[in-house]
Amino acid sequence: MKARDSATGYAFWISPEGTSKVVYSLATFGEIDTLVSDGYRRIPRGGIETGGILFGRFQNDAVRIEAMRPIECQHAMGPSFILSEDDRSLLREQLRGAERDEELAGLQPVGWFVGHTRSPLVLSEREAEWFNEFFPQPESVTVLVKPERFQPTRFVFLTRGAEGKVALEPATEPVILPLSTQGGETDEATPAIPAPRVREPRPAAPIGPEAEIEGTKPSASELGAEEEETDSFLNAGSKPAARPADPKNEGTKPDEEPIQAEKWPPPSRSQVTRVRTPRPEAVPPAPVRNEPTVPIAEQRTAAPLPPPPRTPAYSKEPSDGTNPSLEYPYARLARTSTAEESTGFGTFGLHSIAVLLLAAVLGCLAGYWAYLQLPSPVIPVSVREQSGQLVVEWPATQTAGVDYAALQVNDGQWLTLSNEQKDEGRALITPPAGDLKIDLVAKHWLRDSRGIVKYIRTPRSGAR
Repeated sequence: MKARDSATGYAFWISPEGTSKVVYSLATFGEIDTLVSDGYRRIPRGGIETGGILFGRFQNDAVRIEAMRPIECQHAMGPSFILSEDDRSLLREQLRGAERDEELAGLQPVGWFVGHTRSPLVLSEREAEWFNEFFPQPESVTVLVKPERFQPTRFVFLTRGAEGKVALEPATEPVILPLSTQGGETDEATPAIPAPRVREPRPAAPIGPEAEIEGTKPSASELGAEEEETDSFLNAGSKPAARPADPKNEGTKPDEEPIQAEKWPPPSRSQVTRVRTPRPEAVPPAPVRNEPTVPIAEQRTAAPLPPPPRTPAYSKEPSDGTNPSLEYPYARLARTSTAEESTGFGTFGLHSIAVLLLAAVLGCLAGYWAYLQLPSPVIPVSVREQSGQLVVEWPATQTAGVDYAALQVNDGQWLTLSNEQKDEGRALITPPAGDLKIDLVAKHWLRDSRGIVKYIRTPRSGAR
């Protein structure tokens, strides 16, 4: 990892109480942003969380951060940044061996940073325990990093308070990096840039009578005027259209009034009055006809009335005029359709819907079970040197039985793994000079698994 140079700018952050001050290199935080963002984009839905050690100096009035080194995490428990027992052992060795790094000459561990790509910017209890274990100095700093898809990466600083306990939640707003992390030939620090606040969505406006805005409801006088105007318009529409007036009024009957021409322009709203239509007079009841009555004795001896004719059922017999059942050929069809409409659908429809729902549930369960059988999308890869060659190892279950698996060294050509290498989870490569980046890809039937490891063999030039 590249150390800072003399042309790197600085920024500073101060706690609300004014008891803690952190001065950090913008170039170093740019490297942290790149490392955490790369892990965020490796897999969907949160990515892979990473972390690292912060190196710098403890000064009288501030903590100065100059460089960083990533922490090796095998992610044995998933993509979150959870350190296993092996990871914690490697971290102890990394802290003890930092003195032998020429690029870190004169620097010491002053804290760590943790990427929170899958969780909010709050320190967990487990992370607080690890921080107290590996960085027991009272002035040590924790930096939580959260990249965003369409927003700049946010950083929060957590320090130990007066009681010596690290705060789980940040006391100040997150900060962001400037657009350019390169400054002039000066070590003067600038204040940290607060992160823009995310606007919360406004609640939707209520729908219904509660949505009336004060001042828009019409008054009682306006409602009355509108009602009169509406009644006048409706009553006027029921009258016959006006005809041209006869100048001599000839041909009119004595009981009719002369027809006047329509006035223009029409009367204004204030001149419109309510026109009431007279109610129709009551219609006199119809006269009762005097029909001859049948004596009671004759009513008892009279023959019973024949029953009403039944509606004939539908028949397929030819219409030859002799079959009375063809008088209403669609009566049975009408009764059948009416019964189906009352129940919604027939028995066949219920059975079909039940079968389709059962098939859909079984298909979802089978797909979910097949998805659970797939290996993890992240392959933990380790590299060690043996007899001038590099031994690349990974869990054999990740590549055993797959159709295709390959290795790539420093963005070169992909080297296809043999069946023996895939079953053993091990491959030997002849490394070129310098640092290495090794990629491992295994293609499964539904998704691909990938593992990336960086192997630093020699220190870079330009070390301090």
